[in-house]
Amino acid sequence: GTLPPATAPAAAASPSAAGPAAPHRAAPFAPARVQVPRIGIDAPVVPVTVRPDELLAVPSDVRTVGWWSAGAPAAAPSGTVVLVGHVDSARQGPGAFFDTRTLEPGDRVILSSADGRTAAYTVTARRQYPKSALPTGLVFDQDTTPRLVLVTCGGSFDRATRHYSDNVVVYALPAPS
Repeated sequence: GTLPPATAPAAAASPSAAGPAAPHRAAPFAPARVQVPRIGIDAPVVPVTVRPDELLAVPSDVRTVGWWSAGAPAAAPSGTVVLVGHVDSARQGPGAFFDTRTLEPGDRVILSSADGRTAAYTVTARRQYPKSALPTGLVFDQDTTPRLVLVTCGGSFDRATRHYSDNVVVYALPAPS
């Protein structure tokens, strides 16, 4: 599983542009774990980068989530924290983000650091885009109020290419303290 290039033109209006974000109390940190209590996500997070083919790498273990390390850290005062994860794998079964397509506005997402610091986010929107039309400028925007974006695969599965047709993208804002 890969995502389109993380380098993109400036973003258009986003689902996070609804209003001011709540202030953060924690210092920014590299996320080491992601939890979504309502749907049972509790997965380790590792840093990922853009591959030589200009696609964002996704961890090979489907139970592990990738954090785009060139983007914002958790609890940053601005920018997008981007987490990518597999929906599933024929060999490994359901991925960490298997149920991401069921997230709804109001759901809580918690990022944790290796030393126990946390940052909570509240889901504001879920979108599904054809992979060929993923709004990379919006998804990877760093010139924005603080937010979190979760990305996984969705849509129909093409058995010939062994890829899903779409990306499921979940947008979240910092939760009030």
